[in-house]
Amino acid sequence: MKNMTILLAAAFLAGTHQPGAAQERAKRYPKLAPFSGVRWNESTPEVKVKEVWYELLAVNETEGKDIVKFCKDKEEKLWQKRFEEDLVEMMARMGHEPGEKVTLKVRELGSGKTKVLKNVPNTHENRQTIWRARNEQK
Repeated sequence: MKNMTILLAAAFLAGTHQPGAAQERAKRYPKLAPFSGVRWNESTPEVKVKEVWYELLAVNETEGKDIVKFCKDKEEKLWQKRFEEDLVEMMARMGHEPGEKVTLKVRELGSGKTKVLKNVPNTHENRQTIWRARNEQK
């Protein structure tokens, strides 16, 4: 019985640490983003929507700072990457999966005014633009 327990534990650990395990997990979530760019002011995301940069305050009803904290908790070294490239997955894992359109609560960088942008498309094209920008920096 002891050998069986050891074998089961080894099989479980091997299965969870396969190089492709993270890739397989990520396939379950659509690669979408409601903005076409992300830059950082320390831990605060600034996002580009229709060629305008804003401080992100919330996606739907989920506070931006809570999404960032969740990303940091789950991926200490790659938290910015998770926020930028895997927003749908991170929000889904929080219990707040965004849909095809979202509401963004943002702050204008120049005036400091808060705005609510409704029915913002959450698109694969935006996510790919973010992915390219991040990967071309290296």
